[in-house]
This record gives sequence, C-alpha cells and structure tokens, in this order.
Amino acid sequence: MSGKGAKSQTRGRKLRSTGTKAEARGVTARRSESALVTKLKAHARDLEKKLGEALEQQTATADVLKVISGSVFELQPVLDTLVATAARLCDAEMAFIFRRQGEVYRLAANCGFPPAYEAFLKGVAYLQAAPLLRAEPRSKAMPSMS
Repeated sequence: MSGKGAKSQTRGRKLRSTGTKAEARGVTARRSESALVTKLKAHARDLEKKLGEALEQQTATADVLKVISGSVFELQPVLDTLVATAARLCDAEMAFIFRRQGEVYRLAANCGFPPAYEAFLKGVAYLQAAPLLRAEPRSKAMPSMS
C-alpha cells in the first residue's frame, strides 16, 4: 500500500470520529433544549398559579370594600363578608372572628360552623382579654362539630 492510501484510511477514521462527535453534540443540544423547555413550562405554570391567586385576592378585596362602602353604619355585614372571604382565600371550611367587648372576646362572625356550635360560641364561649387567652371552664358541655 502506498503512503497515500494509508493517509486516506486515517482521514476516513477522523471523519467518522468527527461525525460521531457532531452527533453526540446534537444529542446533548436536544437534551439541553428539552430540559430548558421543561423548566420554562414549569415556570409558566408557577406564574399562572400566582396570577390566579393575585386575581382571587384582588376580587376578594373588592368584595369586602364594596360591602364596607354600602354598610356605613353596620359592622355585621362587613364582618360576615370578611370572615367568608378569609375562609375562601384560605380554602377553609370554617372560620370565625372574635371582637373584644370589655375584658372578653365574643364571637362576632363565623362561616361554616353548624348552628349548635355557633349558638354555643355566641352564648357561652368567650376568651379573656389577657396575655394568655383561656377558654371559659368546661362546666357547660360543648356541642359536637358535626
């Protein structure tokens, strides 16, 4: 074999080697692109979720402000709307607001509590206005939550 033939065999191997490297780089680039697309989609979902939450909070604020502007002399509708909105924003089934009256806190508004428990909270239960909040002694039976 001549020196020229040996050169072309080496050259062919180099070309095949270069082609294999180019293919590997292409595969790596596609993987990187795929990972980037996945990250972008996840980021878009996060932004969509945050936008939805912001819209929900803005709508809730508008609802509360609408009730406040329409109830200039009545606090109860405002408290009822506020507790219902807070429960909705927190995905809670039940919520309540206590107001301070003198030295105790009494139920002012609630959402989702059974009527018997609401009556119990309104009529019996109160918290003392002290650094450590304590419930009234359990001399009166508390109704079940169901």
